[in-house]
Amino acid sequence: MVLPQPALPVTITGPATVWSFNGANPAGWSTSITLTSSGGPSTTWSIVTGSDKASLSSSIGSQVTVSSSPAGYSATVGDIVIRATAGGSTDDHAITERTPRSLQVSAAEFTLADPMWAY
Repeated sequence: MVLPQPALPVTITGPATVWSFNGANPAGWSTSITLTSSGGPSTTWSIVTGSDKASLSSSIGSQVTVSSSPAGYSATVGDIVIRATAGGSTDDHAITERTPRSLQVSAAEFTLADPMWAY
């Protein structure tokens, strides 16, 4: 008699921070991140908490892209939880969506007169 093998634990690997710039995608800042599941292509993905702050590129596959949402950002560290399920095993991965507190623009950015606002 062959006994069934126990489900191997699934694990998620990838970054824990995604940035939000109200829909903009500035170079050098990760406004989307890729998570990978050890469960392979049959992994199903879901957002457990924080669906108002992030979205998933897919609900099945060995990898998923998590994108920031311009609608909101994290109030506390790790308040977005992504879940991977494969072979009867699950793993949760907490992420934080960060956003700048303020934007500072160099004076060099404003070298031409604006016809509406002037200076």
